[in-house]
Amino acid sequence: MRKRVKGKEKKKKIKGMRGGVLVEELERQKVKEELMDLKAQNAKWWGKFNSLEEVDKLDFLDAMLDTEAANFWVGGRPFDAFNDTFYELVPKGKLEECIKLLEKFRERKPDWYRRDYPFYDYKLVYYYAAREERDKLREALRYFLEEPERDVDCLSIVLDTLRLYGFAEETYQISKAAYQRLKDSERIVPDAIDELRQLLIFCMIRGYITSHDEGEEEVRRRLHEDMAWLASIDAMDDEEFAKIEIGLQRTLKILRGEEVKEWKRADFFTDGKGCRGNVHIIGMEFVRYMHEQGFEWVTGDMMREVAIGYFESKDEDRLFFTFSKDSFEEYLSMFLGFISLYDMRGMAAPKALEYVCTFLCEKGVLSDEEMSVIAEGIEELNEKLRERREREAWKYRFLERWKK
Repeated sequence: MRKRVKGKEKKKKIKGMRGGVLVEELERQKVKEELMDLKAQNAKWWGKFNSLEEVDKLDFLDAMLDTEAANFWVGGRPFDAFNDTFYELVPKGKLEECIKLLEKFRERKPDWYRRDYPFYDYKLVYYYAAREERDKLREALRYFLEEPERDVDCLSIVLDTLRLYGFAEETYQISKAAYQRLKDSERIVPDAIDELRQLLIFCMIRGYITSHDEGEEEVRRRLHEDMAWLASIDAMDDEEFAKIEIGLQRTLKILRGEEVKEWKRADFFTDGKGCRGNVHIIGMEFVRYMHEQGFEWVTGDMMREVAIGYFESKDEDRLFFTFSKDSFEEYLSMFLGFISLYDMRGMAAPKALEYVCTFLCEKGVLSDEEMSVIAEGIEELNEKLRERREREAWKYRFLERWKK
């Protein structure tokens, strides 16, 4: 019997034969010509697009949303066209028109929109958070809930925006989804994941700050269940879990106003014992203080984070809460660089620092003279930021709410 041979024996390719090297070469040439043609068409499209008046670009892109022009959607860099047009026209008073264009893009070309959704949707989050349109805001957050790991920078922008405008429940939902997906990811640095974890924990306990009517035992039980979930995610052992739970119970009491300390200036000398722990406690007291001024808990916590972040960033002085205009300006430059995506923090920092230092002055930690120097330094820096604040006012509407 003849042996069975697996598969068919490959035919030897002979130069010049169809089906061999010549066909492969022809196919490569065909693909090359198609790519060159596509490139030429795209160059022609971009030439026409760039020749338009800026306001006409909106109508042009709107028309593209109704076409099936594969050469544009496949190789025409739609992201560049939509994103660049947005940033060209918003400073010229066309914000609403640009927002409508992004929404049409989202609706008519969902697959293409989703490829770069973080860079479109964070703009919608800015817009609808400032306008307090919660339903549209939640729609703009949908992809971030489904795929929080797609772009960590844009995710951070979204969380900052939600906190600055006081959207507590949305902050909790996004931080919970993000922490589950990112805690072991290489896309986020350890410090950033720790910040995300702390935010998630704050959002968890926020729900129990004002829940006196439920009874203390019920509050403890529910908080224990929430923390048990986090412990399972973090694979905590029983000892670590118990230690963290005790700390959270104390934080909850501080936020409720059930535990209040009489502070002395010396409590915040960096060469003394317990300075860092005292900073945390007075920070939580500040969050409660801001809530009493009418701010949402997550907004007060954001102010605390940004302001305390300044004191932590500078060279260590004997008093932890030591201010200098130069060091604060350097701190702001971390957020307000030319290509920084964290400008919301930079623009929030002067007012947040003013609130924190006013609180510290009331507590006797800072003197009236020190407060005067701080207020003067903040005013000088605000003057430098005024042009930027006016130019991009649509992003910084939260500052209008923060005025005393």
